[in-house]
Amino acid sequence: MTNAISLFKHGCALVRGASAADPSIDKTLRLIEAFFSRIATQVFLVRLVPREVIGGDTEHSLAKTILPLLERSSPADDASSPERTISSIAEAREWLLQLAVAYRRDMPPAAVTALARRFGAWCAAFDAFRRSMAKTGRVLGPAERRALALLELHRRYLSINIAALDQEDREDPSSWDQWTDEFREMVGFAEEAAADDGGGPRFYLEIGVLPALFFLCAKCRDPETRRRAIDLMARGRLQEGIWGSDMAARVARRVVALEGGLGGDAVVAGDARVRRIAVNADAETLSVGYELRGGWVEEAVEEMQDVDVD
Repeated sequence: MTNAISLFKHGCALVRGASAADPSIDKTLRLIEAFFSRIATQVFLVRLVPREVIGGDTEHSLAKTILPLLERSSPADDASSPERTISSIAEAREWLLQLAVAYRRDMPPAAVTALARRFGAWCAAFDAFRRSMAKTGRVLGPAERRALALLELHRRYLSINIAALDQEDREDPSSWDQWTDEFREMVGFAEEAAADDGGGPRFYLEIGVLPALFFLCAKCRDPETRRRAIDLMARGRLQEGIWGSDMAARVARRVVALEGGLGGDAVVAGDARVRRIAVNADAETLSVGYELRGGWVEEAVEEMQDVDVD
């Protein structure tokens, strides 16, 4: 994975160099950049789920690669302009992705405040956009309803992560219990966003429900909410760019199993919770580590057994 990320960065540099050298191919390069930005953002947003390392890359160096691609594919995110509006679902998605990529776990207080203000501007513009759609009286199609549900899902996903930046101890697994209601809302929107009458395997290049659902399974300890999220991933047969529903569900089940399973309705006790998840990748192996109160448990993905957590 380290090599793959290095090659990706090199490819982005080649695209930028080609654009400067030959402006006549600019339209073609914009299409390539749009493709690159989707994959890049998915890799980058892995840091929103609880992990330490992926591919040996640091989020800051990858951000320098991704942000120029996103900025060229959507209008500038000007937090100082209260007049910015949203006129389409696609515009809402691109703006929200810019905010997600701007997120850092180690942001100083001033940057956290600025990001929260920018996110608030997006929320206000998105709510106004939804009201304007409702006023038209037009009946939304299934694809539009799913797209809006996905935006509502990621709205809560990012909102929780931004709010957590103000917590004194974000690594305390009990601190996430204050967002249990939001986690429940996330599952509902994910179920709506993932609804599809086809029933077969599906592939999407766009960021979908899986990163948010995996984050939920790692942070939410409400048994019913967790169970719904895992069931949705397990039956989804989804591949969302780099995210696969089968692997996400297996790792989520493993987290729950380490915490004692989903039996009963009791919330998992604080000292029994998985504190962090680390994805470690090199040229030969991919392993997942789980930090418990007594230390780390690590296992290679190819050796990971699916478990029944009911």
